[in-house]
Amino acid sequence: FRALKKDSDYWSYHGQEAPFIGWNELTKFPSDYLFEAMMSCNRSSFLPDLDDPNNPGEIPLLVYATCNPSGPGHNWVKRRFINQSPPGAILKRYVNVYNPRTQKREDVLKTQTHIFSSYRENKYLAPEYIAELETISDPNKRKAWLGGSWDVVSGGMFDDVWTPAVHVMEPFEIPANWKIDRSFDWGSAKPFSVGWWAESPGGDVITADGKLMRTVKGDLFRIGEWYGCDPDKPNKGLNMLASEVAAGIIERELSMGIHNRVKPGPADNSIWNVDDGNSIAVNMLKPVHIDGVGYRGVAWIRSDKSRGSRKAGWAKMKQMLKNALTDLSGGRSQPGLFVFNSCKDFIATFPILPRDEKDLEDVDSAAEDHIGDEARYRVLNSYSIVRSGKAVGLGG
Repeated sequence: FRALKKDSDYWSYHGQEAPFIGWNELTKFPSDYLFEAMMSCNRSSFLPDLDDPNNPGEIPLLVYATCNPSGPGHNWVKRRFINQSPPGAILKRYVNVYNPRTQKREDVLKTQTHIFSSYRENKYLAPEYIAELETISDPNKRKAWLGGSWDVVSGGMFDDVWTPAVHVMEPFEIPANWKIDRSFDWGSAKPFSVGWWAESPGGDVITADGKLMRTVKGDLFRIGEWYGCDPDKPNKGLNMLASEVAAGIIERELSMGIHNRVKPGPADNSIWNVDDGNSIAVNMLKPVHIDGVGYRGVAWIRSDKSRGSRKAGWAKMKQMLKNALTDLSGGRSQPGLFVFNSCKDFIATFPILPRDEKDLEDVDSAAEDHIGDEARYRVLNSYSIVRSGKAVGLGG
């Protein structure tokens, strides 16, 4: 029994052999880094034919993990294990490797599965403990801790205001008088995030199902996104150049038919830091050529990074999500926040952002918060009122 907490703790284990590795509360780890790194220790140099005349056979290499839904690592654990196969089903994957023992290339079978285990199976639990669980008022916690459901938002910053039936909707045509802009959180080794937003000036709009929705001035709709995350590695970036990201943004705006309408929105202020002569912002602003056609580069404005702005941003997002829960037929007076159902990465990562245990008014920055940060920049900024007075990179 030994402890790991930080990614750097792995180096205390590097080079060791552990035929069996057991993890307790896997969702406490905000990323899969330690889980993957420790797989390098899941080995044995024991050779039955040479090391034991009785030849008991190979020592099996096993990795087990237990956890509850929710927590900083909820998202990556769900994607890596829960979403891969039904409970109890064995997921098989063949990997072609060079086998040092046979000196040949061979197909090696790797398997994984996940199973549901209920508190009802634990005969050592006292009924008084179960009585406490049964009195939990939070419906998401009840689903997670009593029912083992992974389709919950529990213990997070937004679990008390996020209601998919209200906040998530089918894409509809954006009226010509609505403002469209974008926000950005930079990442290379870690994911980057681009969000496209439509802001209502107030008035009625026809939704995808043909119904009339009354909007108020300042209503924000997330209408598109690009999450620069490795599809097979949660919270791992694509290591793209700034110029490549800029080209990808323009390509997506052209495909959505909004390129000529998009205004520069707020970005992570670190993109203006100068490194090796140019900043990320300057490199993104350079002209882009797509299919032989030249386009102006991608421009941004500075995000609000004033003192206290981070927690103020989360609070404003919560308020806008709460505002959206008010009757949409006309009883609402304050702007709300809505998301098109095509923004699947936002829907998967934003609602489960956990609170910082040391500061409950903030999000745990160790979690997969890139989309959350990018959306927070947009909520805190208005293109028509740039509070800092700086609109950097609007030329070119």
